[in-house]
Amino acid sequence: MSETKTIIDKVKSLIFEEDIVEVVEEAKFLDATTTDGVTLKITGETLEVGASVSIVSEDGEEVSGEATYQLEDGTTITVDGEGNISDVANEVEPESEEVEEAAMEEEVVNPLEEKVTNLESKLDELLAKFSIVEELKTKVEEFSKLPAEEEVVVKKKDVRVSKKHDAIEALSKFRNNK
Repeated sequence: MSETKTIIDKVKSLIFEEDIVEVVEEAKFLDATTTDGVTLKITGETLEVGASVSIVSEDGEEVSGEATYQLEDGTTITVDGEGNISDVANEVEPESEEVEEAAMEEEVVNPLEEKVTNLESKLDELLAKFSIVEELKTKVEEFSKLPAEEEVVVKKKDVRVSKKHDAIEALSKFRNNK
């Protein structure tokens, strides 16, 4: 019977080894440091409820007991008696992150909106100036169509050529008067 059992075991191993594909996943850990300087090793890539927490020291790793840890990034994790995370609390609320993201989007949009607003105000100023020019143009046209009330006569004065000429004329008048 032992011979039969070994043959059956060999047949099983041949059959099942070909059909069974062993998937070996490398365990992934997240290292975190508390505000007290304690190094923690957490199973998984993110802080999740149910992940196992170990304390790393010079002596090796120990599974954490029931405790609450404040991490350097402001996150607080609570570990149950079996060494698994029972609660994860972020100091930064997700709502404030959304507000920050919205503020960042506004910062990108605001300069463009400001430029558009400035351009619109400049355009309004230009249009106002053109309307003033149009008003002045119509007033000038109306004024030019009006008749003049009185004729204006401009008197011309004698234009003197030079001082020498004036001096000679003055001498001639002086001689003639004597």
